Amino acid sequence: MSVRRYGVLFVGILLLLCGSSRDGGSAQEIPAGGQILATYHIYLAGFNLGEFRLTATFQGPNYKMQGKGRFSILGGLLYRGSGTTKSAGKLTKAGPEPSIFKPAFPR
Repeated sequence: MSVRRYGVLFVGILLLLCGSSRDGGSAQEIPAGGQILATYHIYLAGFNLGEFRLTATFQGPNYKMQGKGRFSILGGLLYRGSGTTKSAGKLTKAGPEPSIFKPAFPR
């Protein structure tokens, strides 16, 4: 998976959390505070190729998300890469409005 796909994953999660209403007002139905922690493991034919960790924190209509991923083939002998991404902004009924989005491309 590339960092670009991670960004798409973030947006998809935010859209699911926000609902599909077209009203651009503040998302008042979001709880006062909450956190989502998720770890995704990538397997192919029983071999672990990597993982992606996502942390999302919500405070009223504001959110902060951070993701870290790593990928390797044959324990890093053929290929090794990693990347991070951060996003923050406001959740509205029309969808997320990021004020910050910082992808760090695979290393």
